[in-house]
Amino acid sequence: MNDEINLFHFISWQIKTLKYLGIWFRIQPVNKIKFFIIISTKIIILIVAFIIPAGGQLVYLSRLIFSGKAQLQEVAGIINLILTELLIIIKLFHLYCNRINLYKLMDSRASSRLVEKSLKCRLFSVHLVVAPALRRFRVLPVKMDFVYIDVNDEPYFKYVFIYQILYKPVIVLTFVALKTLSWSCIIFASNQLDNLRHNIKNMNSSLKNFMKKNSCDKNFVFKEVFKNCVKHHNYILSFVELIQETFGGQFSLTLIFNACIICSTSVQFFSIQCPSNNISEFTWVFAFMFIFAMILYVDSYYGDAITTKNFAISEAIYSYPWVNLSPQLKRNVQLFIGKTQVPLVIKTSILVPVSLDTFTKVMNWTYKGFAVLNQMKA
Repeated sequence: MNDEINLFHFISWQIKTLKYLGIWFRIQPVNKIKFFIIISTKIIILIVAFIIPAGGQLVYLSRLIFSGKAQLQEVAGIINLILTELLIIIKLFHLYCNRINLYKLMDSRASSRLVEKSLKCRLFSVHLVVAPALRRFRVLPVKMDFVYIDVNDEPYFKYVFIYQILYKPVIVLTFVALKTLSWSCIIFASNQLDNLRHNIKNMNSSLKNFMKKNSCDKNFVFKEVFKNCVKHHNYILSFVELIQETFGGQFSLTLIFNACIICSTSVQFFSIQCPSNNISEFTWVFAFMFIFAMILYVDSYYGDAITTKNFAISEAIYSYPWVNLSPQLKRNVQLFIGKTQVPLVIKTSILVPVSLDTFTKVMNWTYKGFAVLNQMKA
């Protein structure tokens, strides 16, 4: 294995984003004054960008419901945003609690041809400007209530509008960084399985090249090469286990929150009257629902890929002409085949497999929830 490549090469964009936003966990040793300034800055950012907006929206939702004038469409829209921001806050807190495991993942080393890719999303930020612009900036991008002030009165409206334009990109970037962080780790493990499978399939040619350069017995050469493959597979197993320990809670949150968001967004979507006259709202709500459905799907797809590619390892080693080896090596190969046939499954913290089968079940329950809410609306 190549010790020069580690996971940090593939999650650097996410780490740099969290550092740029001032919410990265690791703090370099500095003097007391700088340490106090850094901690104070992080607390202020968390309060201003995460706590206050979610609290303002919760207050607005409560007042709207108790006023008796709430419409299901409007309530569903507010709930979507509140759930989204709560999801980000809880994920950030969960990652902080599991930061030791994250550091272990970052320090892990392995060989891979994975090319770094950063997934970026600008849809939320664009909507912050486009949606109010269509109404000549007479409405706030996000509906809030700060109890003691009326956000729709001047000069509060102007300041709150600017505040929302500034804080929302922080939330969006945090959400994208947190989400792609787990994806990058799973993709890294998936590529390790591809790499191992490739090495096993080409083991015969590797053995021939090695034997040409060194006058060694074939069984001895196979034993050494096979030992490296077994070590590589053990590394992948421990790496996947560490991924589960680090992001298992986040996978659980994604399943629960995304299902609720998709359900409530569906209600909001089908509550839009005259879509042709509300094309911007129609497009935005559909895009919002599609994004969270795709996030759930991508989680499930990558989790399923780990299981499928691990099974492919046993097929690759079984295809090798191992029957011509010594009895001891035959037993070793048989044990390795049996080991790779044990399903390698990433599970959430509630022990639900992250797989396409789970995605299907979640979407089925989401539809049932939507049907119940839609029947209540009728």
